[in-house]
Amino acid sequence: MIMTIFAVTPLTALSETYKKIDEMFLGKKSVGVRVYESMKKISDMKMPTKVNDDVNIQNLFFSKAARTLCYNTIPTVYEGDGVCGIVFDENARNLPKEALKNGLIIDIAAAEILTERGIDTGLEKIESQIVAGGAMTQNECFKTDGNRIHLSGTVFYDIKVNEKANVLSTTITREGKTVPMSYTYENDNGNKFLVLNINTRKDADNILKHYSRSRQYADVIEYLSGKKLPAYTYGNPSMYIQCKKDENSMAVGLWNFFCDVAIDTVVELDKEYSEIKFLNCEGKLEGDRVYL
Repeated sequence: MIMTIFAVTPLTALSETYKKIDEMFLGKKSVGVRVYESMKKISDMKMPTKVNDDVNIQNLFFSKAARTLCYNTIPTVYEGDGVCGIVFDENARNLPKEALKNGLIIDIAAAEILTERGIDTGLEKIESQIVAGGAMTQNECFKTDGNRIHLSGTVFYDIKVNEKANVLSTTITREGKTVPMSYTYENDNGNKFLVLNINTRKDADNILKHYSRSRQYADVIEYLSGKKLPAYTYGNPSMYIQCKKDENSMAVGLWNFFCDVAIDTVVELDKEYSEIKFLNCEGKLEGDRVYL
């Protein structure tokens, strides 16, 4: 298998570079995580629910599901099955059931909606709403790397989850109660979920874009679908990534929209490739890793 990779910033995207990008990507199919967005999420919305008691239309206009993937350098697609799927909030109300087959990343509102539709997401009970703040003990604590991310105003819920759920991160409320913040779950029908105990309708960007969330997505996606991401890079916030494939090759594009230069970037691939071509960057290929 052959792969090509390039990286550009807006300032270096010149016409000659565009021509070469066209040559690299032409005739290939986009691959990545399928973002599910409903065309009728406003007209079909139910208010209030246990999770959402109000609505700011502005917070629903731009897809939080797409944005959290883009923040964390996860490639996305908007048609087909994708490697797995992601659906937040009211978009779950009209989600086709065939979307369940590759596993889903969902927020607490989507978990509530899917549960009401008779789909077991491991969510057994939603208690009170909690707004993090005040005590520094209110962090999201990740079991895999020990990182503690300050919740700073994040809206989450006192929830009870199925005993089969694998809790990946927790927080401690001001009352001293431990609450799951994210967990994976497989129901009796074989449907798999990564559930985020986050109200993404609120201003939840800070808890959706950080290094531990990025690594969580990349690691859990293979659990959800049995497939690896086509390409992923850790530690580069707001580096947008696009992947396209044909039978013999993959093209990977990296756009760094962050204020800092991307240093010592490593791109993790879905398998080993035999050779590589670079455009507007330099590096080396070693099996299923590219060192830029």
